[in-house]
Amino acid sequence: MIRLVTIGLFGVLSACSTAPFPPAAGDQVQGQFVINRPMTIASEKTRVFIQSGHVVDKVDVGDPVCVIESWQKQGLPQSIDADTFSVRQVAYRRGDVSSGFGVYGTTDGGMGVRFGLGGFAPEVNPSAASMMQNDYRVVQSAMVMRIVSTKQPLIYKLSCYSAQGWAASVEMPTEAQINHTLGDLAQLQLITKE
Repeated sequence: MIRLVTIGLFGVLSACSTAPFPPAAGDQVQGQFVINRPMTIASEKTRVFIQSGHVVDKVDVGDPVCVIESWQKQGLPQSIDADTFSVRQVAYRRGDVSSGFGVYGTTDGGMGVRFGLGGFAPEVNPSAASMMQNDYRVVQSAMVMRIVSTKQPLIYKLSCYSAQGWAASVEMPTEAQINHTLGDLAQLQLITKE
């Protein structure tokens, strides 16, 4: 019986990890993301990084960065063609980079991002934890968007991160800052709520 349950659980997990397309997005359009020039995701990778209007191989964490992601890793380079995507979900995140949050730590399959206090336990040293929790942590803020195009269904997520900095000085990236980071490669236009 245990063996049967184990085989069934493995089958379900395998099916989830090899799903051909990303999970369904919400119906509410919250904006649009336009890619003006084609970009390439390297083979065996799922992301392309953009800083100061250029695709980069090495990210400078002292500058804002946007990441466009494909749902699947492929053995050959993946092309991201010029296209218009609808923005279907927008999530705002902020986290301690020492706990796996940030441009290198968001390898989750969905829109959620996990983060914590960087290993400081409040019950061991309450004053150190309080200090780290407030101003003296290195953090990043991110706007994570689910993007949808019928022409390119595997291109599913745009994440834009602030530069890393002390918690007291890091703010959420604005639409204008994101467009500055994207440069001529792409443009984001969110629907403002009145």
